[in-house]
Formats: sequence, C-alpha cells, structure tokens
Amino acid sequence: MTTAAGDLLTPSRLNPIAFQLQLASLYTLTGTATDLTLTNVTPGYAPSTMSVVVPEGGMVGLAVWTGDFQLTSSGAVTAATVDLTIDGAVPTGAPQAIFDPGNVTDARATNPSHWPFFLAAGSHFFGLRASVTPSVSNVRLNAKHTALSILLHP
Repeated sequence: MTTAAGDLLTPSRLNPIAFQLQLASLYTLTGTATDLTLTNVTPGYAPSTMSVVVPEGGMVGLAVWTGDFQLTSSGAVTAATVDLTIDGAVPTGAPQAIFDPGNVTDARATNPSHWPFFLAAGSHFFGLRASVTPSVSNVRLNAKHTALSILLHP
C-alpha cells in the first residue's frame, strides 16, 4: 500500500502484530485431519479467538509452528503431520511439520515448519491441523511445545 502526502498513518497501519498459540492439552492423532484446540499464551494480546483484523492495505506475515510428537506404542506409523491453517484452510504449498518415529516406542521429536504469507484487509483466524498415516491412534501431540507463532507486519 502506498502512502500519499497528507495520509493519516494510524497505529494499525504501522504496528506489527505478534502472538503465540499452544495446544491446549495432549491430543492423540487419528487418520482424519483434525483442527487442534489451541489457547493464546501471549500476555496482553486480547483476542482469545485466534483471529486478527488486518487493516486496509493488508499485512505480510510469518508463521512458525511445531509439533511435539510422541509414539506411544510401536506400530505401522509412517508419518504424523501438523499443518498451518489460515481461515480454516491449509495454504497451498505450505510445508508440514512431519514426524516419522521409525517404529520406536516412546520416540519423541519436536519438529518445526514455517511459512511466509500475505493477508488482505479483513478478519483472519489461524490454527493447526494434525493427522497420522496410516490411521492408527498411537501417536500423540504433547501440549506446550505444539505451538504456532504468528508475526504480522504492515
């Protein structure tokens, strides 16, 4: 967005927005990609709905997320994934945080991923979605380190 002489530069057009969301509690993965229940852990950041209102002109952003995966019992798991969601959908081309436990019981890894993006003006919400292949229930996500950090800048 260009700024012309005499334009009023409001704080919403100048200030970045940053916040972090964490998995609310332990979660056992299934074969169905499921939206995770996240809580906002950023002091002073008002929205509890994981949404932001982007001002006129839009914002560029960087999402960084991690999945804290743990294989609870050996089996045939080939991959467990955590995906970023923006406005309820996984962005096209966005990478995944992926875990391949190698069939080692109690194998645990906190795997990251990141994605730069642009948001048009309006209300947007963020989240994480997870699943496991094949569809078995022996991989869980641990809370605290399964998280999503968002930085938005005008």
